[in-house]
Amino acid sequence: MDLLLEDEHSSVECSSLTILPLVVLLSTWRKKTREYGRAGDTDSAFLLVFLAAFGRGVRRAGFERPLPLRRTVRRPASRRLIEEKHMPTSRPLPLLKPDRLRLLPRSFAWLDHRLRSSGLLARMAPEEWGLYCFLALAADAKGRSCWRLERVQREVPFQVPTLRRARDGLLKLDLIAYRPWHAHAADGAYQLLSLPSLPSPAPKSSGSSIADILARLDLKR
Repeated sequence: MDLLLEDEHSSVECSSLTILPLVVLLSTWRKKTREYGRAGDTDSAFLLVFLAAFGRGVRRAGFERPLPLRRTVRRPASRRLIEEKHMPTSRPLPLLKPDRLRLLPRSFAWLDHRLRSSGLLARMAPEEWGLYCFLALAADAKGRSCWRLERVQREVPFQVPTLRRARDGLLKLDLIAYRPWHAHAADGAYQLLSLPSLPSPAPKSSGSSIADILARLDLKR
C-alpha cells in the first residue's frame, strides 16, 4: 500500500508501510519536534495528516471492511465430561478391533445399566429378560410399543404361553406397563417404565443372637 503524508511544510511518500513502522515514524517525529520546541501545533497537525493518509491507504488497498473474526466453537460441558470419563480399571484396556468401534445409533433402544447394579437382572427369568430386551428394541422415545405376542415369538426363542408368563413377571417387577385393547384381548399396548427404587438392604445387627449367648454360657460352665 502506498501512503502519502502531506502538510504545508513537507510531503513524505510511504511505500508498503505496516502499522508498526508508522508508529515508530510518528514517535521519531514527536521526539524531533520536541527538541526544537515545536511539539504543540506541529505534532497535532502531523497526527491529523497521518490518520487521513493512513485511512486513504487502507481504502485503496481494499480493506474498507474489518476482517471477520474466527469463531471458536467449544464443545458442551456435558459432552466433554462424557468424552473424558473412562471406565475405572486397574490397567488400560486395549481396543481390540478399531475398525469395529461401536457408535451411538440414531434410535431409542437403550438399557439402563442399573438393571445389573440394582440386582434386578438376577431376579429376572430368561424369558422375562428376552421379552424386556425385545420391548426395549421395539419401543419409541417414550418406551411405547404394541407388538403382538404371536409376532414377538418369531424374533425370540420363546412360545406365546411363555411370553405371556414373562409379561406377567415384568408387570410384577414393575418394569413395564401393559393395557389390553379390550377386556378379552390377548395383546395390547406396552410401555417401558423407569426403574423402580429398590429398598436398601437392612443393616446387620451388631448384637449377638440367642444361640451365641447360650453357647458362651455353656463355655463358661
